[in-house]
Amino acid sequence: MEKLILSILRLLNGNERLFVSFWYVYIPILLITNIPRFLDLHVNVENRMPILILFIILFFILKAFSLVSLWRCAPNVLHNSNLKTRLARGLVVANSIYLLFVAAILTVTAFHSFNN
Repeated sequence: MEKLILSILRLLNGNERLFVSFWYVYIPILLITNIPRFLDLHVNVENRMPILILFIILFFILKAFSLVSLWRCAPNVLHNSNLKTRLARGLVVANSIYLLFVAAILTVTAFHSFNN
């Protein structure tokens, strides 16, 4: 447990290599948070609202963690450091914009469903 906490702190402080941050944090979290999209689940949202809210909160926490760690670890590369740093940070910016759109869509959908 102590090693896990230290690894998380190393990622959040930007003390880990970009390779580790991308392949062992960003990609697995990307896959985990997209599982419902791959399964194409069609469920009655009204009956599953607490589970849906919990999943949305977990989604944003995991995505924020992966993006912060990717941004802060971006300069820690061995070869082509300037290019890889810019690509990693560009990926973070693109994902952040995507998350803002997702949050806006979820907010509008939630207000629309509560008003009906």
